[in-house]
Amino acid sequence: MRGFQYQKTAHNAIRGFETMRMFRKGQFRSMVDSLAGGSEARFIGRLFQVFVA
Repeated sequence: MRGFQYQKTAHNAIRGFETMRMFRKGQFRSMVDSLAGGSEARFIGRLFQVFVA
């Protein structure tokens, strides 16, 4: 059987897919512009506290 073993894992994966879909639709544009100078990569880096070159 393939798939998610736990409901929590499936829920988190769906949240991630939906977040990326919202990015593609431009629904975070104002936040990206104000917090990261227009760069989606920098916005994700700040959001998850990882370094983006």
